[in-house]
This record gives sequence, C-alpha cells and structure tokens, in this order.
Amino acid sequence: MLALCVSMCFPLLGCNSSDGQPADPVSDYTQFLDGEFDRIKQEASEFAIDSKYKLDVSKTESLVSPLVGTCVVRVLYPMIADNNDTIVVFTLSLDMKHGYQEGKWVLTTGEATITDNKVIKDGSKYQTAGQVAQNMTGQKHNFETLDELGKIF
Repeated sequence: MLALCVSMCFPLLGCNSSDGQPADPVSDYTQFLDGEFDRIKQEASEFAIDSKYKLDVSKTESLVSPLVGTCVVRVLYPMIADNNDTIVVFTLSLDMKHGYQEGKWVLTTGEATITDNKVIKDGSKYQTAGQVAQNMTGQKHNFETLDELGKIF
C-alpha cells in the first residue's frame, strides 16, 4: 500500500519516484532560469536579458549532481560615467552551468564575456569611451553566484 502511494504521489509533486529528479528536467530547468532572470531584472534593472537563450540538460553518472543544465544568454548592460556624459552599452554573453543537487538547481560555474560594445555618448575627458570599451571587449569574468555577477559590472 505504501509503495502504491509513493509511486502515485511523487509524479504529482513533479518528481520521478525512482531517483528524485524532476519528471521533465528541461521544463524544470527552464522555469528555474526564468525565475533567476526575473530576479536579476528586479535587483539590477539596468541589465536587459535576452529572452531567447540557449539551454541544455543532460544526465550524469554523478551522485551529487545527477542532472547538469547549461545556459548561454545574451545580456545588454549600460555603463554610465563622467556624470552621465559617457554612456556605453556592453553586450555580455553569460555561460552558466547548474547542477541539480538535493532537489534544486545550483550554479556550479559561470563566465561572463564582454562580446561587443556600442558608444551612445562620449563625454570622456581623457581616453575616449570607444577606446576604453574596445579594451574591455573580450574580457572574461568568472562568477560563482548571480549576486557576484552584479558586483563585477
């Protein structure tokens, strides 16, 4: 009777009764990412996150992270300096890897790469914003949490 209850109840909770993993890992990971991106938008409204991101979920042999999700998303980030006289919009590529651990997705590695820039307004008195932006393009920054990502930029 208990086995029947367990096998009937776990699917209702979104878990596979045999291994504790989500019944639909891709949908579960997508919902997790959407929630994370919504949180970023609320905490750092200057970030514009592309809603068309690439993701993949794969099973592993790991007992710690039986599922691994990867996501690549494009983010636009404006940088304002010189009392609003200089505005540069950077395009970032965020490459994130999450492990499914103890029933939830956990960021295991993250890398932000500045892939492009566009100078909107250049009021710089020393180096031109274009020169500074060009020097920054291609830079990579590792992060372990999304909060840490916000401190980098």
